[in-house]
Amino acid sequence: MTTTPSELPPLEVTHATHPNANRTVYVVYNPTAGSGLGQKRVALDTIRDRFLAAGWNVATIRTRCAGDGTAAARLALDSGADVVAAMGGDGTINEVIQALANQPVPLGIIPVGTINVLAQELGLPSDPLAAVEAIATGAPQSIDLGKANDRYFTMMVGLGYDGVVLHNLSRELKQWSGPLAYWLTGFKTYTSYRSVRARVSWHDGKKARRLRCLIYVMIVGNTGLYAGGVLKFTPLASVRDGLFDVCIVRSKRWYQAIYHLLLALAGRLKRMPDVSQFQCTEITIRTARPLPYQIDGDPGGTTPVTIALSPRALNVMVSADTVAQGL
Repeated sequence: MTTTPSELPPLEVTHATHPNANRTVYVVYNPTAGSGLGQKRVALDTIRDRFLAAGWNVATIRTRCAGDGTAAARLALDSGADVVAAMGGDGTINEVIQALANQPVPLGIIPVGTINVLAQELGLPSDPLAAVEAIATGAPQSIDLGKANDRYFTMMVGLGYDGVVLHNLSRELKQWSGPLAYWLTGFKTYTSYRSVRARVSWHDGKKARRLRCLIYVMIVGNTGLYAGGVLKFTPLASVRDGLFDVCIVRSKRWYQAIYHLLLALAGRLKRMPDVSQFQCTEITIRTARPLPYQIDGDPGGTTPVTIALSPRALNVMVSADTVAQGL
């Protein structure tokens, strides 16, 4: 049986105070993030001490189950946080942004997850201690968010094959083997998955458009990186341009799927006759059978789904160098 936040005691907040600080960071910490083989761990106490050394008050909240990240971020907002830092992977960040969307309080990112795609996208340090420095000395910058039905996302929604992979992915396997879990589950899913007939309607900011097609993989991207930058479905997508980049791959046979995967690895999907690519501000996908989709690398729901852009809806702390260069 899955535990829910309402069945657990209230979240515990641990405070550490700097004598001269007038700013407080709330660190929402996922203790299971980044626990795969060969992945480095960093102690929460070390993160706290670095913030204190930088002249910040620190409050830490450990998550215990799905939904705690959002509850912790709301608690931080109600408590007057100046920054809410997500210490975990992209899934932890996704939970935290449900509370921070359209709020002035910025998100800080301390990447300790399996892949940490958003941190890569924003040019943030991969080292957690360097990320603390970027939060402590940086400045907020606004980025676009997407919203799939009622859930916000920073990076992408994936439908079809990758959505099924994420729905089939074992949490225990992911914690044990890290990124390898995606490839193992992907291979197993590949042997049984087939394309689905779909009706896609979207608005590109000027006019409404429609398309009937097969979906093997469909990515609605707010960012350019996918799978840590290994696969290039929407490589030109930007969190600042007010548009989604969409890629629909319409493989019909197993060998076509392999061919498209190789093209995605090489960044050569563009202009293929059985690949559709376009930009939009809102898109609705309806399918012949319920099709799972993933949001920022975690299971979402099943179609139908409407995905809408929320321009500059999230503030994110970035390093001083990034501010100087312009995010």
